[in-house]
Amino acid sequence: MTTPPPTVWPALRAADAPARVRWLVDVLGRPLQQTAYGAQESTVRDPEGDSWSGGDHRGAPRD
Repeated sequence: MTTPPPTVWPALRAADAPARVRWLVDVLGRPLQQTAYGAQESTVRDPEGDSWSGGDHRGAPRD
């Protein structure tokens, strides 16, 4: 049995997250899609055929 390659899930925080998302949409040319569970996601494929996905997760409000 082979071991699957590691998966990396970076998490970023930004003071102006909507501006960062707009920048990525402009650079990548792919708008975010609204999901049935309330998130926004997008996937792009690089020249080598690898898929890269991104989305939001707002999490629970802090007290």
